[in-house]
Amino acid sequence: MMKEFRGVSKSGAVCQAYSDLASRHRARSDTIEVLGVKSIPNSECKRAFVKQFHSTKLSFPAVQRRTKGPPRKDRAIIVPSVP
Repeated sequence: MMKEFRGVSKSGAVCQAYSDLASRHRARSDTIEVLGVKSIPNSECKRAFVKQFHSTKLSFPAVQRRTKGPPRKDRAIIVPSVP
């Protein structure tokens, strides 16, 4: 079986392969044998879910913007309260 995975490193791609086989086929990591790992150019990719990331104009939208709180020096640790 040949599978394609896109990763930053080869070890990251192998981790993706283990996770994929465990989720789709219930394979345990001790029963999986990785025979080889190699980098291939974009033109040799066959799978559509890998090809979708080949565009040079790829961008990911910001889903949620979070505002920063006050700096740590301005944060009150114990807030006085009036009884």
